[in-house]
Amino acid sequence: MKPVIDEIVRRSGMRMASGTEERLQRHIHTRMRTLGLSHPEDLLACLEPGSPLRAKEIQLLAQVLTTGETFFMRDRGQMELLRETCLPDLLARRRRQGRFQLKLWSSACSTGEEAYSLAILLHELVPDRSVWQIELYGTDVNRDALQRAQAGVYGAWAFRGCDPAFQQRYFHQDGSHWVLKSHIRHMVRFQPSDLLHDILPHTACGLADMDLILCRNLFIYLQPEAIDTVTEKLAACLCEGGLLMTGHGELSTHRHPQLHPEVHSQSIVYRKRPLLEMAAANAGPATMIPAVSWPRPMPSRTTRKTKPLPVHKSPPAVGRGLSAHLPKDGAGSDQLALAWRLADAGRLHEAQVLCRRLQTAGAMTAELHFLTAVVAMELGETPAARESLRKALYLDPDMIAAHVHLERLQSAADERQAAGKTRETIVRLLKGVPPDGPVPFLGETSASELIASWERSPSMRKSNT
Repeated sequence: MKPVIDEIVRRSGMRMASGTEERLQRHIHTRMRTLGLSHPEDLLACLEPGSPLRAKEIQLLAQVLTTGETFFMRDRGQMELLRETCLPDLLARRRRQGRFQLKLWSSACSTGEEAYSLAILLHELVPDRSVWQIELYGTDVNRDALQRAQAGVYGAWAFRGCDPAFQQRYFHQDGSHWVLKSHIRHMVRFQPSDLLHDILPHTACGLADMDLILCRNLFIYLQPEAIDTVTEKLAACLCEGGLLMTGHGELSTHRHPQLHPEVHSQSIVYRKRPLLEMAAANAGPATMIPAVSWPRPMPSRTTRKTKPLPVHKSPPAVGRGLSAHLPKDGAGSDQLALAWRLADAGRLHEAQVLCRRLQTAGAMTAELHFLTAVVAMELGETPAARESLRKALYLDPDMIAAHVHLERLQSAADERQAAGKTRETIVRLLKGVPPDGPVPFLGETSASELIASWERSPSMRKSNT
């Protein structure tokens, strides 16, 4: 049964979180009885492209593997960023262009709270809607959730954290439920869409040339390959200069060449680069990252104006370590992701200050010290980098990337004996890593490539004799 479950999850593009396997097993048995199937393997055929049951099965799997958790004005920081910065900037840009049009999309909107929150923000920012053509879409793979969204009827739990005046202003009470006022409800067009399996952009459905896309708290449910696929599609659906907002840190280890991260105090948003800018960058001299270099595609001071660095795919979830030792829903996790983003954007001093604040607050993790070390190396602060690497290896002696950077410092200082011992440690640790898999925090460099590079070095051959 386990191989079938793994294959079903793989074909869905979603990942199976801890504690969901038993629920998924029950779901599979229920679907087998409903469809009259004799073996669990028969359900795989229903997930094949072209199967008339595929859309339904993907929807049902999404209900099993995700929570659909949402509520109005979720994440006050991001809502504040939309209200005070993102939406006013988009509106001002359209005014300057003489185009009083705006297209927005709440993808994976579940029961509609996010899409309607966006509609309310627009209602407040654009009091004279008569001169504006505003299109706002809400999509989800779950058609049952979309029906609830279209009804616009919610219980008290959907307003947790909201000011009571918010409910009175935009809803009227009907017993124990709250009904959204029609002028807000009519602002949103709901329709089904499977971000992973549908063809996007889809001009006929309006899902193209977007000024703003919200895709929050979806990527946490997707496999790394699926994250890349969805990010590619969403980028293609944005207009030049359009914005993508995700959940905090959801794309911290994923890159897309057309999406430029913009760091704000409340969150990160991704702006689609103009095509001319992309073409000019691609026409510049090629800049490659060495096989053993930065853990993320961090632009150095000498390469920021040349061709964008190659996009590195995320290492496997096991051992990736991004915020793994910090509270998943706490500020520490978000702040560490923000520190990575600042470093990736070349804002090294800001990243360094944030790392120090996290350490002062008691966030002592191997990843935090490792990030501190690589930022210090880029700033030329070798003693500080050594100290941070020492702390990272104290907390995680098997952290290969930390050993790799330590060896670089030792070799640069001509500490041959110490560097040789570090290389021996690296080779030993790499033997426990899948040969073709990327080494955590070393981009796409595989274990076999790294082993080969150490074994070819003269000092390594000498240490083995």
